[in-house]
Amino acid sequence: MTNSTTPLLAEHPTFNPSKVWVLLWSQQQKMLHIETLESMLANHREAFRRDLATEYIPLVIGDEDVVERAADAIRPTMEARYEAWRAGDSAIPPYACIP
Repeated sequence: MTNSTTPLLAEHPTFNPSKVWVLLWSQQQKMLHIETLESMLANHREAFRRDLATEYIPLVIGDEDVVERAADAIRPTMEARYEAWRAGDSAIPPYACIP
């Protein structure tokens, strides 16, 4: 039986959402984020349960290598956007200084 924290897909005999990775983008935070599909779904279910908006938009779903390569490919775009935004506020740390 499925509990409230387990997506139905987790019960599929050949699909494991803890081994699938997702590259997410936040326009508001001007950041990328990588997490497992299992974690993303849990976060989205919690947002639904609490009736909260979710900021992160999935861009790529795949194995860890595919997602990391996709992030590397778009990181220059993210850095340029961040630095353009930062130009208006010198108190914001440079892109290279954020984790």
